[in-house]
Amino acid sequence: MTPRSHAFGLLLVAWDGTSLNLADSPANAEAFGRPSCKKGEAGYPQSRVVVLMTCGSRRIMDAVFGTHRASERALAEQMLPALKAGMLLLADRGYPSYRLWCAAQATGADLLWRAAADRHLPVQRVLPDGSYLSRLTNPADSHRQANRGGRSREAGRVPPAPLQPRGPVVRVVEAVITVCTSDGTIRTGHYRLITTLLDPKSAPARELAATYAR
Repeated sequence: MTPRSHAFGLLLVAWDGTSLNLADSPANAEAFGRPSCKKGEAGYPQSRVVVLMTCGSRRIMDAVFGTHRASERALAEQMLPALKAGMLLLADRGYPSYRLWCAAQATGADLLWRAAADRHLPVQRVLPDGSYLSRLTNPADSHRQANRGGRSREAGRVPPAPLQPRGPVVRVVEAVITVCTSDGTIRTGHYRLITTLLDPKSAPARELAATYAR
């Protein structure tokens, strides 16, 4: 077993995206496009690529290439068949969406993703280690609530009480993480993590934060 390849008895895997310069050919320019810049178009065609890899050995499990405008979420969705039970998938704050989270969870893999600070995650129950349980909000419910409120205001009525979230239960870990980059730079930031590992005894909040930081 490679050091730090597993956590909580699960194989650590992660996906992330980047942009790659491609050979400057008409075929690549037509297939992938060129990003724009202040002086027009960039010198090289570019492809957006999302890679799924093991965290311990850095073995590439899957990779998907798209145009330079492709959404990383949409590309990641194509790699869902590579996920399975026994894995813990890490992802940064650009990936959490209701659709992608539900689809990734349905594969049987566990998830530990960073969430944006402004994501609506109402506290449902605080756990002994300081983390708390919440639910992801289905966008359809948000639209429904907005429509109900709009109709009530137009009719001069008091807006209805907010709908209770009906999405999957998640556990939220708030943490301040300090990391040292490869060039020696020290960075400290507030991280908001969401996970499918709901039991604080088998997966304490401090260990989840440390796993994500590594």
